[in-house]
Amino acid sequence: MCRLDRELPHCIFLGTPGGRKPTPRELYHLCRTLGPHWEQVGQQLGLDQDTLDRCALDNRDSLWGQVHDMLLTWMEGAGAEATVERLTEGLRLAGVGAHLYNCIRVPSLFELDHLAWKLHGASVWESVMLHLGLTQDNIRQTKAAHPNYRFSQVFHMLQMWLEKSGTRATVDRLCDALKNQNIETEKFLFLTDPSLRQVTVWDLAQLSRSFHTDWELLAFGLGLTEEDIECCKDRCPNDVSRQLLSALLVWKEQSGTQGTVCMLSGIDSEMYRSLLNPSVPVASVWQLGTIGNKLHPDTCDAVCLHLGLTTEMIQSHREKCKLDSSGESGPLETTHNSIHNITLLLRWLDMAGSLDTLDKLCESLHCEDVPLDMFNFLFDPTVSRHPTALELVQLAVQLHYIPWVLTHLCRPMGFQHHDVLRWERTDPGGTWFQVHAMLEDWRSKFGAEATVVRLCGQLHGGGVSPDKYWFLCHEEPKSFEC
Repeated sequence: MCRLDRELPHCIFLGTPGGRKPTPRELYHLCRTLGPHWEQVGQQLGLDQDTLDRCALDNRDSLWGQVHDMLLTWMEGAGAEATVERLTEGLRLAGVGAHLYNCIRVPSLFELDHLAWKLHGASVWESVMLHLGLTQDNIRQTKAAHPNYRFSQVFHMLQMWLEKSGTRATVDRLCDALKNQNIETEKFLFLTDPSLRQVTVWDLAQLSRSFHTDWELLAFGLGLTEEDIECCKDRCPNDVSRQLLSALLVWKEQSGTQGTVCMLSGIDSEMYRSLLNPSVPVASVWQLGTIGNKLHPDTCDAVCLHLGLTTEMIQSHREKCKLDSSGESGPLETTHNSIHNITLLLRWLDMAGSLDTLDKLCESLHCEDVPLDMFNFLFDPTVSRHPTALELVQLAVQLHYIPWVLTHLCRPMGFQHHDVLRWERTDPGGTWFQVHAMLEDWRSKFGAEATVVRLCGQLHGGGVSPDKYWFLCHEEPKSFEC
């Protein structure tokens, strides 16, 4: 017997202050897609085994009916708690693939970030936003709040849609809007199934750092030849992690758009889950500075273009560089190029805000054929170093020329105004001594956390230009004469 005739009062589908109820259409879709997962879902939703057995027995000839009966039983019993949010959580905990419940699944911020990265070059993104229900006023406000950087505009518009629509901001609705504007399916395929997202250099680097089994088996499984593997070994003879990363990058290049997360499904389940919804840290001032010190200006320009800066921004910046550096040569010219590379990369950081993540930076560097050795340090953002005593002396020399430097920097450096008065009283010999006293106090205050990453971030936050601290942006302390 199949209980397909069972219905619930319409009022049970009405929203409540605690959250939105799933609609009959959404339940119908879930009945079609859940299949054999339905009992695990029921358990996660709080139904006991007797109830699940009853749903199975009453609908023994229809899997669709079993799922339908289970969902309606849950809605009847849960009352006001039978919300889309609770159902989504139950599906997730039951291990149901995200692609099976896109009708109610709200895209994650990572997915919106990734979509914005794919869309920011598209000319029809405004039409997509209008189709999602946002207004021209919303678009104008977002453009005004994030001028000159299309990626931030697209992301914040998507975020606005998410905030305005709540649980109605589903993956299906978003995909419908993208299809309506003829966006290439390849750009948003990962939304329909997170395992179809193309892997990034960052993904592969994190995988190579945590993969502890025989990496050659994984490489063979991905289609690499014995010759490919031997080349990777020769390239990094004493570093297994780097050998695997080299092999994975070969696979990424060979696979093109087919190099997706699902191709790595044979790895450890925890590692695979982390690839489905990765957590990517933002780039620090020090990391960008260190990259800027390593890149040729032309390469830096190309990387910044890939990061979303406009050609006009880059050209204007470089024209100013040429004027500032006229007549310089040798080490002075190299220093000048480094400072302006850093300034350009920090422009991206300031424009992108919390969206300046390391996956975008690594992908842009890789796309411009920057050797892996030049940015390998980015793959472990927890690694840092402490400034040397000589670097703090040199920094004090650079900073003491800034008017009212102690007043400007005391709060960004973690101090209060009374500390400024103390430095001025205890070191009356001149501004350099006072600045150096501040830096020494900073080192004592933060102890093990007094790293160049923190220091460069605080200096940038205090409005100090990179020409004052560029020499800190090296993996190893820079040697120079005081």
